[in-house]
Amino acid sequence: WFTDGSDIQLCEVRRAHIAHQLARVVRTVCGIAQHEGVVLGEACGRKLAATSSKYPVEQCKGRACKYTELSSDSDAASESTVPKSCGSLREVSELWTAFVEERDWYQFHSPRNLVLGLFGEVGEVIEVVVGKLGSVRLGEELSDCLATTTRLAEKCGVDLTGAVIHYTKDDVER
Repeated sequence: WFTDGSDIQLCEVRRAHIAHQLARVVRTVCGIAQHEGVVLGEACGRKLAATSSKYPVEQCKGRACKYTELSSDSDAASESTVPKSCGSLREVSELWTAFVEERDWYQFHSPRNLVLGLFGEVGEVIEVVVGKLGSVRLGEELSDCLATTTRLAEKCGVDLTGAVIHYTKDDVER
């Protein structure tokens, strides 16, 4: 796992293994959302809109900083053009990719950093489920898991939608 921002070159066997594991993450996130009554597409849209307003492009472009370090001027926050709902996994991926590219954060998203981030997000999902903190918060954390997973798939050259379809079909056939 490279620690710089470059995409990594993987052998096909390793890429297939990573694709399978990332597909399992997506299926688990979707399963939890379904079980808990979270409309994941809406939750992803809300989370992206909230994150976009917390991290205005003009204040954070190319900077790795926490939103609390940014100016809270209402003029600085740009109007969100994020849709209220995401209709597909591919759309979630495309919207988060645009968000990251617009802020020049690609440089901070090494596979290693994304995996570590995903562990943190999974921990937050567990905290919400165990603490029974509500479906809105759960939707936010599941959205974070999905966003991080789509970013990791992109970095590893994995077609995440294809992987989810492929491995779901394999499981059904077993």
